Amino acid sequence: AAERASQAAFASASACLAASASAAASGLACMAVCMAADTGAALTGLRVDGGVALSDELLQYQADLCGIAVQRPRDVETTALGAAIAAGLGAGVWSSIADIPSSGDDIERTFEPAICEEERTARCASWQKAVESSFGWARE
Repeated sequence: AAERASQAAFASASACLAASASAAASGLACMAVCMAADTGAALTGLRVDGGVALSDELLQYQADLCGIAVQRPRDVETTALGAAIAAGLGAGVWSSIADIPSSGDDIERTFEPAICEEERTARCASWQKAVESSFGWARE
């Protein structure tokens, strides 16, 4: 009985993690649509970093829902590098991004979309329906 309870808890935790990954990817897909509408330019690819970039499941969700390739570098801890580059540009160490030596081209893995446009549209519509159903919860 204890083993079954442990398995149920693990399955529940796994389902929760999968739902969290799906929600994060769905939110990004919505942002990508909004960015394209605001700028007139659609995303053509996405490079990720940080600890969450270690989740293959999340990155595949992102590729699927955004319909673009998602690239993970070998070194996912590049947030500090980005901050240093921004500081260097601000301080005049480099006059433009083109002057910065490239170090981010070492891609460990690329996640390609694995679902069709019809499935992508259905998943995004389901996410939008879930978001809309939550409107007003804060007032309850």
